[in-house]
Amino acid sequence: LVEVISGMPIDEFMKEYIFKPLRMVDTSFIVPNTKMHRFAKFYMRKGAPKGMITANPGQSPRTGLHPLRGGSKWLSGSKFFEPGGGLVSTVPDYYRFTQMLLNGGELDGKRILSAKTIDWMTTNHLPANRDMAEMQELGGYGEVAKSGQGFGLGFSVTLDPAKTQQISSIGQYSWGGAASTIFWNDPIENLTVIFFTQFMYRDDFVLPLRAQLGSLVYACVNRNPNPGLRANHPIHSHHSRL
Repeated sequence: LVEVISGMPIDEFMKEYIFKPLRMVDTSFIVPNTKMHRFAKFYMRKGAPKGMITANPGQSPRTGLHPLRGGSKWLSGSKFFEPGGGLVSTVPDYYRFTQMLLNGGELDGKRILSAKTIDWMTTNHLPANRDMAEMQELGGYGEVAKSGQGFGLGFSVTLDPAKTQQISSIGQYSWGGAASTIFWNDPIENLTVIFFTQFMYRDDFVLPLRAQLGSLVYACVNRNPNPGLRANHPIHSHHSRL
C-alpha cells in the first residue's frame, strides 16, 4: 500500500522519510559488505523446535546454545524487503526511533508523525476494548494471549497492569522480535526501554527474559518531589553491533 500511494519502493520510502530524518545510519533491509563484520549471529537452544510460539511452554530443553545459519536475506543483492520483520539495526539507531515515538512523533526538530497519530496507533483497537486473552478465547489469533494487554496499530498496549501480572503502566506500548528482543515506551514515566538479544525461539516459562527486564527497569524508577514530573535512571548500552 505504501508503495502504491507513494510511488516509491518500500526500502527507498523508509530511508527517505524515516531513517534519514532520524539519522538512523545503520538501519536498512541490506547489510553492506563493509558492515558485515558487525552483523551478529543468532543462537537457539540445542534440540529446541523452531517457531515464534513455543508449542509446549516450560518443556523447552535447557541445553546449551548453538548458532543458527542463515542471514542471506540481508546480503547485498536481495530483493525481497519485509517491513514487518526484515530490517536490521543497532541499539543507537533504534533508540532514536523509540524516542521519536515517545516524543509524540518528533526528534531533534524532525517531525515523522503527528502526536495525534501516535495516540491513535497506541490505542487498543481490539473489538469492545477486549484484551488479547479474550480475543483468543473467542477464536481469534494472538501471538501472546496475555490478560490486560490489548493491541493498537503496530503495538501491544497495556490496559490493566494488574491483569498482566507485570510491573507496568496503563497506556504503555511495546513490540517484540523473534530473537527475544523487545522495546516499550511508558508515557507516564517518560521512559523508553530497548532490549537487544540474539536468542531465537524463547520459552518464557524457562527463561522469562522480558518479565525479568521489566522488574529490573522499574526498580530504578523514582518519583520526583514534584508530582508533575518523573525521574528515572537511564540504562546505557555501549554495544552497537548489528
